[in-house]
Amino acid sequence: MTTNSRPGMLAERSLLYAKTLLTARDVKSLYTALLVKLEDEVLVERLGRPRRIGTRKQTVVNFDISFYCDNHTVSMYYEIFGATAYSFFPAFVPQEADIVVDVGANQGIFTCYAAKRVPRGWVYAVEPDPENQSWLKSHLELNRISNATVIPKCVGDRTGKACFKKGDSSGTGCVVDGSEQGPGFTEVEQITLEEMMTVYQLPKIDLLKIDVEGFEARVLSGAGGRLGSIRRIVLEYHSPTLANEVAGILQGKGFRLLQNPGPVRSHILYFENSALCGRQ
Repeated sequence: MTTNSRPGMLAERSLLYAKTLLTARDVKSLYTALLVKLEDEVLVERLGRPRRIGTRKQTVVNFDISFYCDNHTVSMYYEIFGATAYSFFPAFVPQEADIVVDVGANQGIFTCYAAKRVPRGWVYAVEPDPENQSWLKSHLELNRISNATVIPKCVGDRTGKACFKKGDSSGTGCVVDGSEQGPGFTEVEQITLEEMMTVYQLPKIDLLKIDVEGFEARVLSGAGGRLGSIRRIVLEYHSPTLANEVAGILQGKGFRLLQNPGPVRSHILYFENSALCGRQ
């Protein structure tokens, strides 16, 4: 997992911003997306201003999907359509009849993206945060998507109750150990990946996307013997230790890790099931 020089990263980021903004269908959408992104990078990241929580009413429309924008949804917009963070390798672009599982669906930008590409397939969006669930359903309705199922739970290494801690934005909430109480903590239902595949009668998963703020290894540990039925996995990691742990689990089950493609995707790992995808 290598990193590029700062000039290289700046050049790549500039390119991704240009590519993403060009997907806006109209001037208003382009202006809205740019304004929110600048606010996120300058006011929040550089100057340490509080991140605005709560979704604006403006709608950003690009050639693939529409969404209500806040700081996090615009960041996801850049990741998916500019940096192609989840589909950098062509094989990771969802195909027409695929089954896609989006663990940590958040407000549904990736869910909508995937659903548009699997008109004869289905997307299962797993999201434990009630506020995110509401926006996820709104985005499905906004885009007239009918081939997606929202599962209002988290995924882990066991079934039962779990403690969910709300983050400082819609994208930073996470499951935590223990049973904390108080503002920002919520008890949620937890399911394993193995149980989910059984309940929803999934014979296989063509693409599994995971973004659960540090809980990724536990999601994989809860797959049991069903890991062999998953073709491709793309996930975010939040520390080198977690990346090594995840790679150890999957490579021990016959998955191969694809080469890290660059600095703006330095937090993304791509895995293929060698038995199902063949040797390259």
